[in-house]
Amino acid sequence: MPVAAEPVMRTTPSIGISLLALALVLPSVAAAKPRCAGAFKKTCLKTLFSCFKPVGACTTETTLSPDFLHTSVTTCWENGASTVSAFDVQTGALPLTVRNARGQVCTTASVVSTGDGVASTYVRGRRHWIISTAGNGAMIVTCPSGRVEHYAAADLAQAPGCLGRSATPCQAGSCS
Repeated sequence: MPVAAEPVMRTTPSIGISLLALALVLPSVAAAKPRCAGAFKKTCLKTLFSCFKPVGACTTETTLSPDFLHTSVTTCWENGASTVSAFDVQTGALPLTVRNARGQVCTTASVVSTGDGVASTYVRGRRHWIISTAGNGAMIVTCPSGRVEHYAAADLAQAPGCLGRSATPCQAGSCS
């Protein structure tokens, strides 16, 4: 009589690394400011992140579980704004919570790896935004209205003020 094989969970390091890299990038992307110019002048991302206003230097704290199956990434700013994400290697899930300086949740997201990149569904109130990133750095945003916005990697690199990317990266440390 044949013996049933135990299910095997297959993961690739590149998916985990891609999702962890996205988690580290999300805090800077999440800081959209109301006065965006160029390709982001009329982006719906301004509405999504309008309550998230990080100020000051930032710190990123990464915690890896002893079994290497869970990774938690918290990024915090001097004014108290923060993002928290947790990656589960077994499920591929990466929930994200974005909080303002008062601790209020501005938005939450569910992030999954796709064959070509990463897809994130952000929720704020009853509205949903879908943000897809490709391996080449391009980003596609589907707004709550259904409008689709396309951004090339060059657009993202040239809009540091709009997307909250600063000239200095967050420092590794503790957010406690």
